[in-house]
Amino acid sequence: MVGPHLRRAIAALAMFSLAVLSLASCSSVSRADLFKNKEAKAPINGRALEPDAWEKFATVDQKRNLRSSKTGFWLLPFTLSVHDFAVSPNRDAAVNRNVMWNDLLTPLLLTTLPLHFSYSEYQYEKGIAEPVSKTGFRWTLLWAQTESRGKETDFKFRAKGIPLFYAFVSARNPGKKVNLSFNHSLWTLGPALLRMDVDEKLQKQKGYFFAPLLLGGALGGVVWTDYYVVARDEKTAMGHGPLFGALGFWKQRSQWVSYTEAAKKDEPPIAEVKGTQSVSGVLLGILWSQYERRDMEGRIDKSRYGPLWTMFGWSHRDGKFAVKFLWLPIRF
Repeated sequence: MVGPHLRRAIAALAMFSLAVLSLASCSSVSRADLFKNKEAKAPINGRALEPDAWEKFATVDQKRNLRSSKTGFWLLPFTLSVHDFAVSPNRDAAVNRNVMWNDLLTPLLLTTLPLHFSYSEYQYEKGIAEPVSKTGFRWTLLWAQTESRGKETDFKFRAKGIPLFYAFVSARNPGKKVNLSFNHSLWTLGPALLRMDVDEKLQKQKGYFFAPLLLGGALGGVVWTDYYVVARDEKTAMGHGPLFGALGFWKQRSQWVSYTEAAKKDEPPIAEVKGTQSVSGVLLGILWSQYERRDMEGRIDKSRYGPLWTMFGWSHRDGKFAVKFLWLPIRF
């Protein structure tokens, strides 16, 4: 039984830890020499450039990155602010991006109860001090809305609804084939659906995540999650059930790749796609577990099937069938 002195000590330690977390803050600044030496001033929130800003930008070597970025955050309650200004390499355009996020909890713990979130992007063109376009969106507990004016931009945002009851937010870039949407209800506590379709050079993903009760994030995924994602190189991931699908049914599929040493030591190994491989399970693999590796013709090269992580069941190795008992293959 815990004594009163120990209980008070634990309570004091908990209060001290909470106070430390509440006071934890950080900021970082990254600036090119032109901004660092205060020869030019980087605008924030769409403010106008200085009259001679474009002339000063032109004096910087095009091989050098001309950017000014400032980030600050407060851990608990969570506050994040980002102000980023970047000039294009040929110095004929610039963009200013701003993010502000206020949250009762902290996303670092995979939980979020946001009070306010806003994103804005301002485009500048050479010779013009004022931004030629603005796009972005603002999200609060009582309204979600899109902000757009001036020239049409690549990214198109949509935001509408009353987030305390139901809201919808989306971002779309037809040129780069990027389409993201998020439907949620009852703040971030009720049902939520995230859809994504990204087809860029470095990233390709398509699929969805659904939680009957989001409960702020991670907790909702523990209660129940449905997801299905297809990525580059035939990678597939899906899950349905509690604990992010692990306590229900889950499956992952990817390429079967074999590596061989290159002719020269300083060269990377040579990769050869030999087929596909997949792994799946039910109830953490207790009720059922499965692993398959197939060649390019679809023939089984190696496999394991059965309950209790394939402790019992059957398997294939080099195409040969075997019965498994206590993980030991019995061949006939």
